[in-house]
Amino acid sequence: MRTRSKTSNRHRLSTAIAAALLLGAGGSAVAVEQANLVLEYECPLPLIGNQILSANISAEIPTEESVGDSQTFTVTAITTVPEDARTGLAVGRAVSIEGTALSSAFVRTVARDIPAEVELTVPQTSVADGTGPFDLPAEGISPSVTLEEQDIGEAEIRIGDLFLDIITREANGTIAIQPIGEFTSQCTQLPDQNNLLHTFTIVGDNGDDPDPDPSISVSPEAIDFGVVQANTSSDQQLTITNAGGNGLDIEGISIEGPDADLFSYNADCNSLGADESCSVTVTYSATGEEAHEANLVIASNDPETPQVTVPLSGSSEEVPQAAISVDPESLSFGTVQPGQTPEQTITVSNTGGASLGIQNVSLSGPDANVFTLSEDCNSLEPTNSCSIVVTYLAEGNTEHNATVIIESDAPESATVEVPVTGTSEIEPTAALVVDPEAVDFGTVELGATQNENVILSNTGGAPLTIEGINISGEAAEDFTQVSDCTTLGQNEECTITVTYSSNVDAERNAVMTILSDDPNRPEVDVTLTASAEAVTPPGEVDLQIEGETFIRSAQGTLPITGNLIADYDEASGILSGFLDLQRTEGQLRISRLFRRMTATVAVDFEEVEETTGVLEDGTLATESRLYFRVPHATINFFGVKLPLAGGEECRTMDPVALNLSSPEGESFSIAEGGQLTGEYDMPPLENCGPLTNVLNNLLAGANNTMDLVLTDGVENGNGDEEEDNGNNDVEEDENDNGNNNNEDVVI
Repeated sequence: MRTRSKTSNRHRLSTAIAAALLLGAGGSAVAVEQANLVLEYECPLPLIGNQILSANISAEIPTEESVGDSQTFTVTAITTVPEDARTGLAVGRAVSIEGTALSSAFVRTVARDIPAEVELTVPQTSVADGTGPFDLPAEGISPSVTLEEQDIGEAEIRIGDLFLDIITREANGTIAIQPIGEFTSQCTQLPDQNNLLHTFTIVGDNGDDPDPDPSISVSPEAIDFGVVQANTSSDQQLTITNAGGNGLDIEGISIEGPDADLFSYNADCNSLGADESCSVTVTYSATGEEAHEANLVIASNDPETPQVTVPLSGSSEEVPQAAISVDPESLSFGTVQPGQTPEQTITVSNTGGASLGIQNVSLSGPDANVFTLSEDCNSLEPTNSCSIVVTYLAEGNTEHNATVIIESDAPESATVEVPVTGTSEIEPTAALVVDPEAVDFGTVELGATQNENVILSNTGGAPLTIEGINISGEAAEDFTQVSDCTTLGQNEECTITVTYSSNVDAERNAVMTILSDDPNRPEVDVTLTASAEAVTPPGEVDLQIEGETFIRSAQGTLPITGNLIADYDEASGILSGFLDLQRTEGQLRISRLFRRMTATVAVDFEEVEETTGVLEDGTLATESRLYFRVPHATINFFGVKLPLAGGEECRTMDPVALNLSSPEGESFSIAEGGQLTGEYDMPPLENCGPLTNVLNNLLAGANNTMDLVLTDGVENGNGDEEEDNGNNDVEEDENDNGNNNNEDVVI
């Protein structure tokens, strides 16, 4: 068969144009049939990733073909390209597409599959402005195939995968910028599709039917085993096929000739229908140092060839070879105390007649990490040996299993595995766990007391005795403890209640020492920290905000700054006021569309109603509603600054419901502030320009988080901080205006 292939050094853009292998009329006037087939392909496209494209293939194909060369004719295809491709073309400023496509196809006859490739040409086609998918035409000429007598019967034409070569151009006719301009794409046909384009009949030169008599065919017609190492065996396969019409009966298989005793066979061949086959495994058992010959004789009911003789040959040679031996064949370390490191040795020997190369020695298995190897094995001459020292690093209270793998060039045993086992057994002891090991009472109102609990537990296997609990340090007199901790059984626990009396308006520190019979931790120190001050709850709240928000869809963060200005009612704990969040900017990765690109995004926050909150038992919960606005978002595309989306009217369709609260275990103070965290969903953006969908892929979505730290701003100084922020804004603007070569441009 004649096939056609094409390679190109150009990059190609996949457009999923399918092709069909079509057969001509062979020079005679025969009936033709309109063939149509729609197939879907998955094609990797630049910038937008894998896309599903649909191709509608059509052609007129003969219903019958004679043995010989077929004629060629025209094939057409219309490919539907999805809407997402417009985005990639727009980034590259491309307005037209052209190129070629190679389709793998084959003719399946009763005897074989005949492969072929069909080339289609995509004429220069303009891509009209607008939305939605668009169509690309293609046209090509089917190749000619050569049909033989063995192919006579029913045949099919089936379509395979595509390889595409596409060029896109700008409005002035020049090739578009990379990576849009020139690309290749290997398109894969989606599974579970019917890729049958056409069925037809192959007849003989005179239109004869296939031979109704059985006809035996064997492949290969002779078997040469070549040179085989003496005292080893080698196998080869022989295939018997019925190339005729009626059933072929295999009446007998035998081996004859001067060395017939060195050859044997294994077969399950009885009766074969038309085009059916069976296999015969022929084995040569090499002996001595000489050549051997025999014949495999196959008898059948083929009227023209009732007996087929297949010559068999092979040469036996005694070539010295390396042979590997290991002693012992397995290692057992028995029971070992944790922390001990016993060693055992594996001896590797060359018991063959040629040099043995040790290529690699390694450990594998579930517990390979608790064993180590030390070895000097490289090359071993005959009768020589080397040692592999295995060390067991016993840990825990369990059995460990691994395997030492020895790789060599020994022809019979290239890989030898030595199982290794060991059991690490821990002697039961007491184990003290203290939770927590640091107690911070925070700020306590002067003259008041506060209690905190410390839990002692025994996670060991023997009873634990608490021998003493002492408090020491410069402020030991401010702390007291009460407990019922004496002896703890396995998995038992007890509680120490530590009380802080706030008598001094200052930070106070002490250490509580717990004594026990834990052999590993006989003394455990618990640090005690507290401070006392006169606290007067304020009526007004003015706290500075610093933090960040995590945008889940972009897997990136934006910094958050601003102020919480509110009124606070001490009696009810209710807070109401204004959440003033400043503009933020940051770089976010565009993961779904423009791979390996980042966008610089600016976000403003517009509060639509008053922020409210409740402070209860040191926990603050707030509710705010505000729009997220995006005045601008840009990307740097190979040195070209491109606006992505944004604008004065670009904002979320609905206000964001931002509910924040103090994290568990954290205390919030109206006077000093604290932490606020929460999750929120960002609604889709609107009025952001033609690439609003791209911006939504980057920002919109659920399960975003915001983490804020609110402080009174006293430590840094309000006046200095505001001056510094102003200077930084100027410097950033100047740097942005002066540096046009930044990879990610902030507008």
